[in-house]
Amino acid sequence: LNKQLQRAPEYQAARFLQAAAICCRDGVKKGRRAFNEIKDDVLSAEVITIAGEELAKTLTRAGRLKNATNIKKATSG
Repeated sequence: LNKQLQRAPEYQAARFLQAAAICCRDGVKKGRRAFNEIKDDVLSAEVITIAGEELAKTLTRAGRLKNATNIKKATSG
């Protein structure tokens, strides 16, 4: 993700996934900070919340319950 973002820093999906990875690795507080840093005209708070809910569903299905919970907490309004 870091290499991709160096080439295309405006790539919203990569920005979101990088924030999600920070959240899963470092916890809700750092994850929330990472998601807040990527909010802009395209990745609004509402878009981040919806994407977070969808990612949390995927993580839950994969048995990654702690990560799913962290993502939901970090991306909720």
